[in-house]
Amino acid sequence: MNLPAFLNKVDDITSDLTEDQLQGYIHELVRVLPESKRQDFIDKLSLYSKAEDKNSTIIDEDKHKDDLIKKIKNSGG
Repeated sequence: MNLPAFLNKVDDITSDLTEDQLQGYIHELVRVLPESKRQDFIDKLSLYSKAEDKNSTIIDEDKHKDDLIKKIKNSGG
């Protein structure tokens, strides 16, 4: 599955979840996260929790991915 389709599917599923369900999923996801990736996860999560606009993309890597997805969608590819 390509990235835009994957992101759309994730958005479709998560839009129907409650806050408790999302927290439960995140807990299960990070429970198996390798120790070497845990601090990076906490750092990114902390950035999102401090954002004034909770819908904004505040991590440059994520913004770059969003921009690429828009370009792909606009080019028809």
